[in-house]
This record gives sequence, structure tokens and C-alpha cells, in this order.
Amino acid sequence: SSNEYEPIYLRQRWTWAIPIELIYLNPLQVWNPYGFPMLTDSQASASSTLDGATPENALEGVSNRWYYFTPDRFFTGVETPDPADTSSAALYVKNPLDGSPVGTRGAGIWITLPAISGIGPDGSNGVIRQRFPVAPIHEQSNTVWKETKAVQKILSDAIGYSY
Repeated sequence: SSNEYEPIYLRQRWTWAIPIELIYLNPLQVWNPYGFPMLTDSQASASSTLDGATPENALEGVSNRWYYFTPDRFFTGVETPDPADTSSAALYVKNPLDGSPVGTRGAGIWITLPAISGIGPDGSNGVIRQRFPVAPIHEQSNTVWKETKAVQKILSDAIGYSY
């Protein structure tokens, strides 16, 4: 053609499907039994040598980046790590009353909380799931939906629950 600068047309497709999940909140997200001071992220980053990994490097307080104020001893210490849970192992934070390092765990939302003593069905260690994916309704005729419902039935029958 005579015009070498013809417009290029691209065909694009978009989906507006939004993944939905139910998140059960609990008081652990705001429970601060030691009264750790809430620092801004810049205040927390100012002490870059303090990473909380050891008692000697205990954090001075908590921040949005270091949201660790649930006592580590609240959990049994036995956990199965999930790659989707972004919380790392216990960190140490200085107790504002006496400056001693205290082991703490992430206080944010977990997929499954670490085991807690005494909450299992027989009084043993138990876990609490906080996040549940919600399958879209329009998947009912899809084979994935059918397989999900089949697994639900098998698991429900195996443990005696009805759905």
C-alpha cells in the first residue's frame, strides 16, 4: 500500500471473573498482650540491623511490615508450613516493660493458624483455618465443579459430616 504507517489492530480478551474467598477474622490480629509500640515502617527500617531473628537482634516494636505480636508460646510450635502463608518463623521483639526479648508470631491473616493446644476435637492440638476459597456458581456444569463436589462428598462421608 502507499501508506506504510497503517494502524495495527490487536485483538484482546478480558475476563472480569474475580476470585472470592471467605476470611474468618479473630482477635489475634489486634491482641497485643505485651503492649509493643506500633512504629511506622520508616522507624522500623531505621534499625536495619535488628531483624528479630535472634534474641540479640530483637525488634524495638511492631509495624505494618513487622506485624508480630502474638506470643509464640500461644501456639504449640508444631506446624505444617504452607507456601501461601507469608509469615515466617517466630521473631523476637523487645518487651517494652523490661527490654527482654519475647518470641512472637505474625498476627495477620493466615490460611491455617499454627496448632493451638487444647482446641482439637479430643482436647489435643488443633488448627483453625481462616481462609476459604469460594468457587464461582457458573462452574456448576464444569467438570472441575463436579470433581470438587465429588471430593466434598467423599470427605464428608469419611468424617461423618453432612453438607
